[in-house]
Amino acid sequence: MVKTIKWIWWVVGLMAVAIAGIVWMQVKWIKENIKVVENQFDIEVFQSLISVINEVENLEGGFDMIPELKGLLTSDSSLQIENWQSILSESDLSSIPNKNITFKQLRALIEASVIEKTLKTNWTNQDLTSLINLENLDNSIQHNLRKRGIQTDFHYGVFSYKENNFIIMDGNYIVFPDQNAEATITEHNFRLSDSKYSAEMFRDKDLALGKLIIEFPTRNRFIFNRIISSIILSVLFIAITLFSFLYTTVTILRQKHLSEMKTDFINNMTHEFKTPIATISLAVDSIQSPVIQKDPAKINRFTNIIRDENKRMLRQVEKVLQMALLNNRNFNMSLSEVDVHHILAQAKKHIELQIMQRGGQAELELNATDYHIIGDENHLSNIMHNLLDNANKYTADKPLIKISTWSDQYGLTVSIKDNGMGMTKEQQRHIFEKFYRAHTGNVHNVKGFGLGLSYVKAIVDAHKGEISVNSMLDKGSEFILFFPFENNLSLKNN
Repeated sequence: MVKTIKWIWWVVGLMAVAIAGIVWMQVKWIKENIKVVENQFDIEVFQSLISVINEVENLEGGFDMIPELKGLLTSDSSLQIENWQSILSESDLSSIPNKNITFKQLRALIEASVIEKTLKTNWTNQDLTSLINLENLDNSIQHNLRKRGIQTDFHYGVFSYKENNFIIMDGNYIVFPDQNAEATITEHNFRLSDSKYSAEMFRDKDLALGKLIIEFPTRNRFIFNRIISSIILSVLFIAITLFSFLYTTVTILRQKHLSEMKTDFINNMTHEFKTPIATISLAVDSIQSPVIQKDPAKINRFTNIIRDENKRMLRQVEKVLQMALLNNRNFNMSLSEVDVHHILAQAKKHIELQIMQRGGQAELELNATDYHIIGDENHLSNIMHNLLDNANKYTADKPLIKISTWSDQYGLTVSIKDNGMGMTKEQQRHIFEKFYRAHTGNVHNVKGFGLGLSYVKAIVDAHKGEISVNSMLDKGSEFILFFPFENNLSLKNN
């Protein structure tokens, strides 16, 4: 048995480690999944920004919007090249392999230098607001985000390098009252400034007029919604696994406890049957003695002993059979109107002689005004006798048993209180379990199978009543039975 218990705890420990590992792996997987979704979201946003910028620049014309540069690129006018060294920059001069170049080559070089200088001068002076159509920008942003599945609230703005501030925000131009005034500040300015989602607009080499910035106030919620189904499934499976583990562990421990109680029950049953069998065997041997056979009085005495011990064994067998029927719900009750006060008086009369022999007493306080219920008189009588018998057995000396009743509009209450050894809280949790016996170390210190209180509980439940116990160690116990009046009619109809 000890080895089995050890292996049970080893299995429980291994299962606990396995469950902890599964939970850890699931939590780690969820964190990794969140990172993957966040990275995917960032990539989709940047792709959307690039697509928006390409669409806006293609729609608005890009460099062709600079009139001066457009005229220069299409001009056939000759350039004054007499002062060509002053026109060309140092970088242009360094690119000339030798100073003896043709006039055509020199002209082309000067044209390229003038174009680049014009480009830089005109491009950096461009007004970004004149290059962007608000409706096209807004439609492009919404279309590209929606195309990539990003359907959540967002705010965007166009930041101008020339103005060093936002000039467009959420589909509206930001107004500058005069040339030196700062841009109008909105609640999203600072959020946009801190946003990591930005891309430059109207860029040529190292030059750009501004940048498009977008921010998502509900980004975290949107990402969470993308993986909520995976999280729910993970939590559900973890909960199922934990429940299965706990249920299995509790079942194993309960079966172990039940096995121990059954072993205790078998030991007690063997003891209970062994004593009357030995007594009957001894009485039979005595009757067979020639000396006893000559004395009819002694034969009659031993015959009565055999009959009494046989009845005792039958009662014990009957208890076991009754519990089997109760457990399978196969027993039938013979219902009638029962006088509970009469049953209690008869039960007191039956146990009173044993109590008085030990110097104790039993008291009746029948205060109930309505003491009739619909029930099985035989079973109700059995449970009252059982409770009084327990009150007597579990009292060390001079039992004092108090039997009380009271009633109200809801039902009848019966209380059986003793001054016995009492019970601990742990014992009170198990006393109504089948085979359980509250003992003090010696399994035979109080005789019985551990079936009595489980039988009492089953009969009270069958009458749709309730039973409870109040007890303190070495202070006695009180069993309280409640039978509701409202169930009288339903029981009678059944």
